[in-house]
Amino acid sequence: MKNLNENILAVFVVFTMIGVIFFSGCTSPVKNSIPSGVNSLPNSSNETIRIGAVYNLEGSEATFDIPSMQGAKLAVKEINEQGGIHGKPLELIVKDGKSNTSAVIAGVTELAESGRVPIIIGLSNPDQALPAAKAAASAKIYFVTSGATSPRLPDQVPEYLYLACMGDNTQAAVGAEYAAGPLHAENIYILYESDKQYPTLLAGYFKTRFLDLNRTVQKIDTFHSTDTNFSSQVANLSTLSPSPDIIFLSAETWADAKPVIQEIRNAGFTMPVMGGDGYDSPALLTGGANGVDNVFYTTHTWFNPLSTNEKQHNFMARYMEEYNSSAVPFAGLGYDTVMVVAEAIRNSDSPLAFPDGMANITFYTGVTGNLSYSGNNHIPVKSVTLMMIQNGTLVHIGDFEPVKVPTP
Repeated sequence: MKNLNENILAVFVVFTMIGVIFFSGCTSPVKNSIPSGVNSLPNSSNETIRIGAVYNLEGSEATFDIPSMQGAKLAVKEINEQGGIHGKPLELIVKDGKSNTSAVIAGVTELAESGRVPIIIGLSNPDQALPAAKAAASAKIYFVTSGATSPRLPDQVPEYLYLACMGDNTQAAVGAEYAAGPLHAENIYILYESDKQYPTLLAGYFKTRFLDLNRTVQKIDTFHSTDTNFSSQVANLSTLSPSPDIIFLSAETWADAKPVIQEIRNAGFTMPVMGGDGYDSPALLTGGANGVDNVFYTTHTWFNPLSTNEKQHNFMARYMEEYNSSAVPFAGLGYDTVMVVAEAIRNSDSPLAFPDGMANITFYTGVTGNLSYSGNNHIPVKSVTLMMIQNGTLVHIGDFEPVKVPTP
């Protein structure tokens, strides 16, 4: 136990940090260009509220994180156009994680040691979000992940980690319930990318919910991210009798999933293939869905170009204007994350009260759907979007909330 003098010193340090965070300012405007590398923090002279962000702007994770970062920056721009937060401008300080865990931790550490950010957002990969959040928590800084969907994360970093996206157990439950319901699947073959946390967890949650629906898992098989040949998996699939009604293929990204699906199709198997939000790559909008058919995947939203949803329509238009590209779900996640954090700051008196601000978000209408953080829940209650690839075209099946969600 600390003595009295140590406690007094700790209180003095906390209040000093709060003063630095909320009353230091910045002369540099938020820029729209993608930052390169780890940049030094800007000097300040006007009152500014800052939040940090760590996104992978190069490497394997950039396909998710660049759109997410761009969505986050667009949210900051809109907040400032509308007068900021409590009349103060908002600034997003972005660090590049370079798809490298060491660089991710270095970015978080630099933001934390600056003493200027009470909250850090970002990342779409739980393998990186976990060490990032731990590094932030060690400095008493909250971390809100925009796209890392592991529902175990909040318990792995108690008090300091939030999700602004659905959990994998929720999307897996929706997939399993749809497979057992409208797709009438009785038997299933599960194949997952075993060297990555996200596809491993997703496959486990799907299995749990599918079995809970009194259906049969005929075989569980694996592949590795470095594999280029999937003949052994196809051979295993061929031995199953009866032939499975559906294949659940859990992969980190669409680039990992597509060659496996193509090899399965080339072997003559035509049953539905289902996966998770890792499938939802910007490449699907630019011909990446060609050559596959009868594929279902769960994701965060669908930005329909013909949408009558005014909030989504405005977001898509502004995103196109800002970046000259179509908005994808991960862009919406970055946007909603900043908006949720801004709402929590409005609802709280200081960074130390951030959890109270989050708990007061009982119904936020985001561009990726409605989010609620009831009580002390660090994962939002949120619907799941189900998509289908049909003849190389994306088809929106609908938005669903699962009947039952497996425990993390």
